[in-house]
Amino acid sequence: MDQRTQLANETKSQLKLYFPLALQVLDDDCSTALAADLLLQWPTLDSLQKQSAHKLRKFFYAHNCRQEQKLLERLELIKAAQPLTRDLAVIEPAALRVQLLAQQLKSLLPYIARYEMDPDLVRLFETARPLRPSTLSTDPPNSWFTVRQVHHLSPTKNRFGELGRVACRFESW
Repeated sequence: MDQRTQLANETKSQLKLYFPLALQVLDDDCSTALAADLLLQWPTLDSLQKQSAHKLRKFFYAHNCRQEQKLLERLELIKAAQPLTRDLAVIEPAALRVQLLAQQLKSLLPYIARYEMDPDLVRLFETARPLRPSTLSTDPPNSWFTVRQVHHLSPTKNRFGELGRVACRFESW
């Protein structure tokens, strides 16, 4: 979750430099798939304004943004917006940075969704400390996130193969 927040905050700070309209259109939430996809497709005001209302409407519908009043408000904002700057020395590097951040966020979102959907994972990660070899630990073995726990949560139980069996032998007390 911390990475999502960090990426969203960094995206917001970049957008404030050259494309504040995006923050209005996204309701100031840069941590969603809608935000990532919008910024990947149209990283600048100019590229967003070149799109037809039909294409933008289709985009928002595809992202479950179907409230007609909100959609019309967004389309009107896009149509009437004036650029904060026309200086390409500001716009181009900031747009590239925003696309990089949006791509990182987009690749992270499916894993966050999986994490949030599995209560066992949530409980395990909330109580676990970082993975480290239990042979170095002086604490009780169940206070560490162990290879055995990872193996238990793995969708494919044999994912660790021989390495998992060897590591489990090292963590025995």
